[in-house]
Amino acid sequence: MKKFVSGLLTVLKVIIAILIIPVAQFLASLILLPFGEPEGILAGITYILWGIFYPGFSILFVWLFAKFICRKKMSEMLITKVRVKIKWVVAAFLLPLGVTFVYVIAVPGQLVKHTLDGVGIFNALALAIVFTGFAAGVVEEMVFRGLILDLLKERWNIAVAVIAPSVIFGFVHVLGMNFSIGSIILVTVAGTMVGIMFSLVALEGGSIWNSAVMHMVWNTIIIGGLFRVGINKDPADIYEYLLASDKFWITGGEFGIESALPSVVGYTIVAAIAFMMLRKKKK
Repeated sequence: MKKFVSGLLTVLKVIIAILIIPVAQFLASLILLPFGEPEGILAGITYILWGIFYPGFSILFVWLFAKFICRKKMSEMLITKVRVKIKWVVAAFLLPLGVTFVYVIAVPGQLVKHTLDGVGIFNALALAIVFTGFAAGVVEEMVFRGLILDLLKERWNIAVAVIAPSVIFGFVHVLGMNFSIGSIILVTVAGTMVGIMFSLVALEGGSIWNSAVMHMVWNTIIIGGLFRVGINKDPADIYEYLLASDKFWITGGEFGIESALPSVVGYTIVAAIAFMMLRKKKK
């Protein structure tokens, strides 16, 4: 009975930790509410402000969670001062650039360059680097690879701590989406694999900042709009590679190439490397 209650309390803490994300988003949205639907340069400024307020609220809630619920310092939960190993910075760029290279070389498509003025380029960069890259990367890594991983590792073991939040991480990405069954399966599998990759990188590096850099660079390059690979044209992107293929495993379905086979293979390779490095450390 004691173990059951302890497990239930851990699950409750995990749920509370996940809620940090939508609550921080809601509070950031309230502050930016006066901007309405910004146009022109105000759109880019809004993206930058979001990249300040959303992580700001999240860091505050993560600190409160660690201090009063977990009774730990954030540094004990891999949320250390910013420090990143060079090898993971290199991997952070090699992964998305490698996946993009595979698509451009091996999959038929059309390269499109959109003519954007100075404001358009500023907005595109603010969206890709600050909004999509920095904000999402930092917050999700603090919550999933910081709080949740530590909670599960303490209550059960490292295997559960790596796999369980990774499955949750994959599932979270389909919540509220009107996806087909095929896309839901693809996204859940890909999200689980990328979650395992980020977890192993954070553990090997001894800090969530290693996985956060990988997360930020991936988001910026793959979904940020600087050089997007996909099937639908978006005039707000700077460059696009529009795929001519309609094969599900290549396009990734409704979610896009993040859940496609080339990306999943990339996640698996990086995860395997991180796993071998962790094993070597233990020996």
